[in-house]
Amino acid sequence: TRGRKPDKSLHRRTTNVNQWLCDGTRTWVSVTFIRAVGGNIIPSILADALGDIEERIRRKGTGDALIAQGLGVAVNWYGLQGLGLRTWSNANHRLTWTILGQALVALSEGMVDSQFGEAVFTIWENREVVGYGRIGPATWRVGN
Repeated sequence: TRGRKPDKSLHRRTTNVNQWLCDGTRTWVSVTFIRAVGGNIIPSILADALGDIEERIRRKGTGDALIAQGLGVAVNWYGLQGLGLRTWSNANHRLTWTILGQALVALSEGMVDSQFGEAVFTIWENREVVGYGRIGPATWRVGN
């Protein structure tokens, strides 16, 4: 089912955190909402990000790859009204483009069933944190 929650044993639940699994994978996100945002801004940012990820994997010709690692390395997408999506890897060198895409699918589908809005999220593969993200004001600088 779309936007279903992962096994409760994977992560201790809190009342303000939503958990959504990408169907057919072991990738899931734990999401804390900050505020609702109406319209198509957030869905458009997520769709752009997913399109970019699919194109990157296809263009590389070798399939999936690790996302660049290092202090301050993040992948950013920008939308209207000063909003954007920022994602970054945990220091464990496990976040790939495929896992990031799966996390964004889970986030998109979960938001369809819940609400679209500003949020912070953690990307999980099984029981391991592999990355983080934020949808909100794009206050970061290009290249950071």
